[in-house]
Amino acid sequence: QSPTGAGNDFVPALGWHGGGAPNWQTAYPTIVHTLLRHFGDSGAAERHHDSLCRYYDFLEVQYNATGGAKGYQGPANNFGDWVVPPPNRMGNKHLIATFALLHDLQMGAKIFDATAAAARALRCRALFARASADFHAAFFDAARGWYGSGMQTEQALPLYLGIVPSDVKPAVLAHTVADLRAHGMHTTSGIVGIKCMFEALAMEGRSDLVLEMLQVDTYPSYGYMLKGGAHGYEPATTLWELWDSDVEGPSMNSRNHIMFGSVLAWMYKYLAGVTPASAGYSHINVAPAVPPAASNLSSASARVATPYGPVR
Repeated sequence: QSPTGAGNDFVPALGWHGGGAPNWQTAYPTIVHTLLRHFGDSGAAERHHDSLCRYYDFLEVQYNATGGAKGYQGPANNFGDWVVPPPNRMGNKHLIATFALLHDLQMGAKIFDATAAAARALRCRALFARASADFHAAFFDAARGWYGSGMQTEQALPLYLGIVPSDVKPAVLAHTVADLRAHGMHTTSGIVGIKCMFEALAMEGRSDLVLEMLQVDTYPSYGYMLKGGAHGYEPATTLWELWDSDVEGPSMNSRNHIMFGSVLAWMYKYLAGVTPASAGYSHINVAPAVPPAASNLSSASARVATPYGPVR
C-alpha cells in the first residue's frame, strides 16, 4: 500500500508506490470481501481495518478531486477494459474507472458492516449514492438510450452494479442485446467488460444469451480459443491472455492466463446457480438457469466447496 492509501498494480510492489490502476488495486478489497462472503471470515477485514480505511480515504479524496461531471478519472495508469479484441476499441476509460470506484464502495460498505464500523459503512454508501448519480449524468446518452458510445462494456458495467435507473433500463438492455446480435454474439470487451456482461445478462434473466455467446467458436470468443484459433494449430486447454493470441507475437501472450476466467464464475453462480445466501454459505441459494430449448446444453453439474461441506 502506498503512503497515500492507494493499492498497487502488482504485489509485491517491487519499489513501485505510485498507486494502482482502478481495476487493479481493487484486488485488495475484493480479496477481503471474498473471504467474508464465501468463508464467513471477518478476521481479514478486522486485521486490515486501518489499511482499508486508508484505501477508502484515498478513493474519496481522488473522487472529490477528479469525479463529478466527467466521471472518476483515477490514477494516470488507468488500463481501462484491458485487452479488448482487435480491431475493437476500448470504451471510455473514465467510465470504466468510475465502475471500479463504485464496485469498491459496494464491497467496502459490506466489509465495514461485518466489522461493526458503522460510520465507515455509511461513508461508503453516501459516496456510492453520489458517484452513481454522477455516473448516470456523465455517461448516459438520453437521446440514444445507452451509456458512453454504446459499446458493450459501457452498458454491462452499470447493469452489473445495479445503478441503471428503472425507467431507462429496458432501453439499455435492449441496446446491449442488439449490439451482441449485430456482432454475431461475439464480445467486444476486455477482461473487465466480459465478466460484467455475463453476470449482468444473468441478473436480467438472459443467461440464454450467455449460452449463445459461449457456443460461438469464431473470433473473438472462448470457443475460438478452444478450437485453437483461426487454423486450429493450438487448441486451448487453458485460457489465453489475449482473444487473438494465435496471431500475436510472443510479448505479453501467455497461453495459461486466468484473467478471462470470469466465465467460470458465471457457470457456478448462474448456470449451476449456487451462491451463498449468507456469509460463508451458512445458508445457500440454489437457482440454476434453465437453458432454452434451442440450446445444445442438455445438462450441467457442479460441486461447490463450502465451510459446511460440498454442495452438489
